[in-house]
Amino acid sequence: MIEAAAKAAKFNKDDDMAVDIDQHLGEADGQGRIRLEGQDAPAAYQVRAVRNTSGAYKVRVSVMASRDWLLHNGFTKTANLIRENGEESPVAFDGSLDVGDNIAVRLTCEQDFSGSEDDFIRAYPEFTATLKPGDP
Repeated sequence: MIEAAAKAAKFNKDDDMAVDIDQHLGEADGQGRIRLEGQDAPAAYQVRAVRNTSGAYKVRVSVMASRDWLLHNGFTKTANLIRENGEESPVAFDGSLDVGDNIAVRLTCEQDFSGSEDDFIRAYPEFTATLKPGDP
């Protein structure tokens, strides 16, 4: 019973991405751009990764964006985040954005990834400085 409890998924209070304590790879920061309707704005973002017991990764990318910039540029539900490596990740707001929302809003996406540790680092270079060899 104790062993099962120790392996049970734990939830972070700030989000609902389940993590097995032994499999959480950490969080990394990046500098990119939000692209919406042909307009770009600089954006700092965070990447969080978890590896499950089969070796597949679950990755959450989140970025805080200006509500006013998003609304001014025609935001409805999603925008593209261009990450440091040039990859585009579609990020979405949970709900319907309007002027009643906070000045800065969180846009997120979850991505699945399968591959080796080297493949993971190539796909998510934000973790290069964070992960030590053999961590994942």
